[in-house]
Amino acid sequence: MENNQAFNILAKIIKNAVLSKEEQTFIDEWRKKSHTNQQMYLFATTQVSVDSLPENMIEYKAIYERIKSNIDKNESQKDQNEKTATEIHTTSPFSRIWKYAAVFALGIVSTMTAMYLTPMDSSLALSEITVPKGSISEVMLPDSSVVIINSNSKISYSGDFLSGKRIVNLDGEAFFKVRKQINGNEFAVCSKGTQIVVKGTEFNVRAYQDDPTVEATLVKGAIVFCAEDKSIPLKPEQRLVYNTDDKKMVIQKTNLEDTEWRNGRYTFKDISLKEVIEILNRIYNANVVVNEASRNIVFSGCIDRNNSLKHSLDVITLATETHLQTINDTIYLKK
Repeated sequence: MENNQAFNILAKIIKNAVLSKEEQTFIDEWRKKSHTNQQMYLFATTQVSVDSLPENMIEYKAIYERIKSNIDKNESQKDQNEKTATEIHTTSPFSRIWKYAAVFALGIVSTMTAMYLTPMDSSLALSEITVPKGSISEVMLPDSSVVIINSNSKISYSGDFLSGKRIVNLDGEAFFKVRKQINGNEFAVCSKGTQIVVKGTEFNVRAYQDDPTVEATLVKGAIVFCAEDKSIPLKPEQRLVYNTDDKKMVIQKTNLEDTEWRNGRYTFKDISLKEVIEILNRIYNANVVVNEASRNIVFSGCIDRNNSLKHSLDVITLATETHLQTINDTIYLKK
């Protein structure tokens, strides 16, 4: 089977064996087929210790034991003339692979995520995680940092992520829970010509390509926002808004409600309908259009993405005294 061949190659990688050209081509194609495949490959190549993972990401023992038992059984039958079943249970490289993979299989508490890997030299390979409209995804980076990625967003990082400065490129919005490194390697988020530098903290970054602003909201810890030769430190519960057009920066006090999108809750305070509907279109993968006369009407209220699009639109229309009209697959909101 395809997976058995992949496990054999991953075992060689763990043992630092040289892969043939055919094996490298096969594993490059296999790891692009699913998020779980990519995570297995990632842990086989970086060999991050399971013991270093956050406690809330290791509720995997039951599945791990079941999978490992099947793999060990097969491995025992193959090598019964050379090893005892007990020895194989202890040393099987496949057990290590599945132990790593199971952590990720249970650690990802998200809707469907598409991951694409650009085949390059293994030390420079680029891992890219893309979350489509209507979805939110939670992933773990090679250093055990956790990233919650919002709808219509993507992150990427290079294969040498653990060897030096940990750099994540962001297009869209994501919430970061950064794990401190023993060696002190800095963590940085880069987007639209800006860089946010941190060594261990929780913060949110919003930087969609179709929006001229970059927003960084600090929940706890400390970050430094860098742009245009300026370095601005932020304190917890502060948000910095940077306009990439006029290069202006504004620091605001925030009550952190803006980061609750990761739990499905969006809080709006005097936000134009144009901006509100842009967000709804992303989180529901919808096609709602606001007519010109209604774009600047402001809305204050809460939207929960766990509710239906109709429910959320009803909340908005009641609060703004607007109404809806559906033509084909497009919903029009107007006064």
